Amino acid sequence: MGFVEAVKTVLSKYAVFSGRATRPEYWYFVLFYMMCNFVCSVLDNILGTHFPSGGNTGYFSTALAIVLTVPYLAVAFRRLHDTEHSGWWVGGITLALCVASIALIYSRPLGAILFVALGVVVIMQLVWLCSAGTPGPNQYGPPPTAIIPALSDPE
Repeated sequence: MGFVEAVKTVLSKYAVFSGRATRPEYWYFVLFYMMCNFVCSVLDNILGTHFPSGGNTGYFSTALAIVLTVPYLAVAFRRLHDTEHSGWWVGGITLALCVASIALIYSRPLGAILFVALGVVVIMQLVWLCSAGTPGPNQYGPPPTAIIPALSDPE
């Protein structure tokens, strides 16, 4: 699966959280997201569309995040399914980040401990996202159809 095909696949499955996704599908979409974010950041800098409160975010970067967060979460769920892990690890990390941030405000030691624990979980999830998927069907469905057509259709 190439870059364009991967991005088209993810966007065509905009909010599909079931099934499985290949490594190229996930990582090419992450690359696409990063490239779009870079372009939006440059536009925000050139056009001066940063938020008045300062920081590095602006209107274009925020619009991009609003548009691409759901497909990112969906492909991350499907990628974890391919490695036989629940996609809810993605949601759990997001929730844990919110809790740790609030804890950091009210109790620095507790917040610091939660951030360290969260870091361990993030590394664990990164390993899963980089791992090969199960070769056959698993509890989340059949393997993704990313087989090169020339191999499955001999002439």
